[in-house]
Amino acid sequence: QAALTAAVRFPAFPLLTENSRCDKSTSCPGKATCCKTAGGGWACCPLPQAVCCSDREHCCPKGYRCNVAEQTCDKPGALSLPWLQKIPALHTENKDDADVPCDTMGVYHCPGRDTCCRISDTEWACCPSPSSEIQMLEF
Repeated sequence: QAALTAAVRFPAFPLLTENSRCDKSTSCPGKATCCKTAGGGWACCPLPQAVCCSDREHCCPKGYRCNVAEQTCDKPGALSLPWLQKIPALHTENKDDADVPCDTMGVYHCPGRDTCCRISDTEWACCPSPSSEIQMLEF
């Protein structure tokens, strides 16, 4: 099975009235999945209903299994995918973690410590830092 090129961009999330709640003061943007971190806190997998990997740093799409040894997401009968790095969770009591709007209409947003990156005329991704060299993972 061949693994695809690793990605560091995440899809921008449509702005929803509610984020995915991890606990009373922590959430993930849109329908992102809450996953525990090694330190006992929360991080977000930028996919809905994702599988949180046992290394507590990565995640895989729904229906895939984390292959920690190969650092991939595996699914019988499908290509292996590179596993995704989780992104920081949003903390409601900290204004520095407020969502960053990507478009002028306020439809798409990214977690406050990320940067919005345009990937087409109508699509956005969330980049971990303003100066990242990035490639988009295509499913």
